[in-house]
Amino acid sequence: MSKGLCLLLLLLSTTAFGQYPNNYLFQMVHYETEYFPSIEFISLSPLLPPEDDTAKRIIKEDYLGYAGFDNYNYHELDPEQRSKLLKQVGFSETDCLYLYDLEQNVHYKFELQELKVSAFLNFYSSENDQPYREYYYHIGLEVPSERLNPDRSKYSFTLGRIAKRNPFAMDSIRNMQFKIEDCQNYDSSDSLELSIDSTCICYRHQNEDFNLVVIDHGKGFYPKQRDMLISETKSGELINHRRFRRSEGTHLSALNVAGRNYSGAQFSGKLLKDQGIILYGFIDLSFGCAPLFFVNDPANRLGILCDNRH
Repeated sequence: MSKGLCLLLLLLSTTAFGQYPNNYLFQMVHYETEYFPSIEFISLSPLLPPEDDTAKRIIKEDYLGYAGFDNYNYHELDPEQRSKLLKQVGFSETDCLYLYDLEQNVHYKFELQELKVSAFLNFYSSENDQPYREYYYHIGLEVPSERLNPDRSKYSFTLGRIAKRNPFAMDSIRNMQFKIEDCQNYDSSDSLELSIDSTCICYRHQNEDFNLVVIDHGKGFYPKQRDMLISETKSGELINHRRFRRSEGTHLSALNVAGRNYSGAQFSGKLLKDQGIILYGFIDLSFGCAPLFFVNDPANRLGILCDNRH
């Protein structure tokens, strides 16, 4: 592979995350705490316009300002506020919420008109934060837990999209498992400036679609840098190189390693019918959700909208 291509791959892998594309996904989040109902929630708040436009305000005055602090001021939107919300975020009651539980490889479909639309103060708020502004509230859709698989984890990786038709490929996502490799096998990759040394731990996963080598720099479960080398299974040709560094806002996720008790979850496969094979679960973001990356397209990523505010 030419030095020019190596440099291009490296630059693409270190580009900062920009704006989400229009074909974003949502992440379903489980909320539960004392004096608060246990709910599965899709936040629509990131799609709302700036709150300085009072004519577009969703939260009623009863829950703003010095409204008190009762169960995080959880409440269901009335029909007028519900209609205003859906109009502002560009959806209609006849649209459907499609969900894909990656861990269990299970799909769900809900019509928006059958879902409760609710709002509540984010869990970083307290009574001392009054007067409340609309920004303090999560506003979105509740997913009825009784219609979800009872064996699913409350904190599983479940992604969603609101659309007229199901955008997800069926039964394609697979949970990845890694084996520890001898890092000396990758000393010849010095053209990528990987700096293989005694502090590196190397892992490999191979399937019919690609071969992935993960090189973690730094001993233990908290590496400071992660290089991901993706190559074609048959030819061995390098097709993608991504590099991530640990920072205040970026964490390198624990890998699902065979025989290791402490592990995370990584996924690959065709998630969307009109997109290529994705990789997910290798980094976590403190602010927002980590995007999906594509195996064969170094410059492309798919944003996930979540309401991970601090």
